[in-house]
Amino acid sequence: MRDEDIEQAADLFLTLWQENIRLWATEKDLLPHAELAELLEVPLGPNANQEGAP
Repeated sequence: MRDEDIEQAADLFLTLWQENIRLWATEKDLLPHAELAELLEVPLGPNANQEGAP
């Protein structure tokens, strides 16, 4: 498996996981939408921990 394929699969998994949590929390009225969105923001990519990364 190529690195690009692995990265794409990981991004898809993370996106689906975040959406699942968002739907569950919204259904349960656990968090306001803005607070939930802030919690689910996860930097992606190899430069995610570097300052100035996109």
